Amino acid sequence: MNPTVKQIADTLGYAKSTVSMALRDNPTVNEKTRRKIQQAAREMNYQPNALAQAMFTGRAKVIGFATQTVASEYLSMFLDGLCQEAEALGYLIKIIRTDWQFDAKALASQCQSQCLSGLICGESHEQSMRDLADITSKLNLPVSHLSGPPELPGLISIRCDDHTGIFQAIEHLHGLGHRKIGYIGGNRHSISTHVREAGFRHAMKKMGLKIQSRNMVSGEYEIDQTIKATHQLLENKHRPTALFCANDHMAMTAIRTARAMGIHTPNDLSVIGCSNLNMTEFCDPPLTSIAQPQVEMGKLAVKRIVNVIQSLDQNSSVPVMDQTPLPTQLVIRESTGPVAG
Repeated sequence: MNPTVKQIADTLGYAKSTVSMALRDNPTVNEKTRRKIQQAAREMNYQPNALAQAMFTGRAKVIGFATQTVASEYLSMFLDGLCQEAEALGYLIKIIRTDWQFDAKALASQCQSQCLSGLICGESHEQSMRDLADITSKLNLPVSHLSGPPELPGLISIRCDDHTGIFQAIEHLHGLGHRKIGYIGGNRHSISTHVREAGFRHAMKKMGLKIQSRNMVSGEYEIDQTIKATHQLLENKHRPTALFCANDHMAMTAIRTARAMGIHTPNDLSVIGCSNLNMTEFCDPPLTSIAQPQVEMGKLAVKRIVNVIQSLDQNSSVPVMDQTPLPTQLVIRESTGPVAG
């Protein structure tokens, strides 16, 4: 039978409140006393009552993951990282299905009613995330956002170094002789879209390459729109000789669309994607892409949010977060080659 906090207190001769705080690792209890109580609890096979803890603190050891879907490889790998780290730290992950543009007030209310300790959001509409940050900052509910920029107030940013990866991509194309490089971006209301477009512009400028507005189009992260965007780029008589696409799905769609137009990769057109999904190795031709550490991003999201949760539980100041992005790396495959002619 699981011993109670009172039984541990009676055995050790401490007040019940002291034992309760020690088991929560509250620093107001002397460290030596905390360690003694925690050791005794382990020897007595004590297991904390999650429901009682939630009633006491107002938070269960559960972190929400708000997302439209987990069907995509990118998000499933991110979720794998979330679950691995949450299990290691004694937390559970609860999946909350949301729309791309969600009702921030309703989502925050759901988190409160379920006593969630924190919330991690996948790719979402930028305004929805700003609204959510405004609401949750008043509720002491820590929120983390995948791909969010560090300057967005009230949110814990989890991102990778897209700028370096994109620079490597443009540098690679430049080394192959490409000077006219087109860009297919994502959803205009996505934070990651803004980050990657800024990275593309920065890389082009650094390599001394001119950006033609006609070669900057949006695929909206959708197949149909990417097909239209590819036609728009390649039907121009001054068409680019290479494309950088803001994700792998759009890159593969661009390759297929170009082939249907009689333009073959890499002989006529070089193409680079972003994310380095497993399928990139098996498409025709295998896709050059920027590798992002999705599993590590998931682990980092949980680590950072648990740090904030623990600070809130101990009534101490919220720690200053290390906003250093995780590294990326260009993986070169057969979809890029020397410029034709």
